[in-house]
Amino acid sequence: MFYDARIRDLFDVKLFLNVSVAQQYVRKKQRWPEMSDVYFYDVVVPLFEQFGRSGARHAHHILNG
Repeated sequence: MFYDARIRDLFDVKLFLNVSVAQQYVRKKQRWPEMSDVYFYDVVVPLFEQFGRSGARHAHHILNG
């Protein structure tokens, strides 16, 4: 969400939840039980690394979860 500066600038407080890939997998699997492991590791993880991880540098607070 913080990838785009136009959206980022609309927030007064920016939070980033820092979660391990293993925990991301567990949470995603709970919400989407039929998700394949291949999809998660070949699509979700690389896209998060490309677009999501950079959000931490724009956050006011980083929460470990």
